[in-house]
Amino acid sequence: RRFSTRKVGVSSEKSQFISSFLLRKTEKYLPSNIVKYSMRTEETQSGYVRVWLDKKDKQRLVGYYDDDPVKQVAIRLMLESGLRAEEVPRVSASDLIDSEKADFTRLKIREAKAGRRETIVPPSLAQQIRTVSNIQESDVVVNVTDRTVRNWVYKASEHIALKTDEPDWNEVSPHDLRRTFASGMVQD
Repeated sequence: RRFSTRKVGVSSEKSQFISSFLLRKTEKYLPSNIVKYSMRTEETQSGYVRVWLDKKDKQRLVGYYDDDPVKQVAIRLMLESGLRAEEVPRVSASDLIDSEKADFTRLKIREAKAGRRETIVPPSLAQQIRTVSNIQESDVVVNVTDRTVRNWVYKASEHIALKTDEPDWNEVSPHDLRRTFASGMVQD
């Protein structure tokens, strides 16, 4: 269980320190079968909450749409390749560029915010994009509006918040998936 200091008006730095201190002090008393929650959040001065997902959180979010490969591709594109929600509906299998020298595939992002750009795609996601593209009647893999893509993230996050009793899931936004990707790139 996480300790929250947000409601008592403590700054985010102090909040993180207090939470980590309390967790270190209490974790030796926790039973070993309890999974420690490690989603990282930070509240900005304007009250917006930034969220970074850890590996288990990412798996949980992607796993929420196990029964729907199109929604899963949308989530994975933001989480594993750093796409914006408005870029996801523009992706097609023809945008994938295989690299002969590396263990990844590049993805051309058409009509990106800054014009045209490329990002990397893990091999398993590239394969899933190709598979879904073969099944679809459209060249576009995720043939919905960007608003629908955002709603998929909010719906999954709200459901996970209820299921896990972790309120920070209610703060997860599509941009947090992009933020998680970027932070992972810096850390790796």
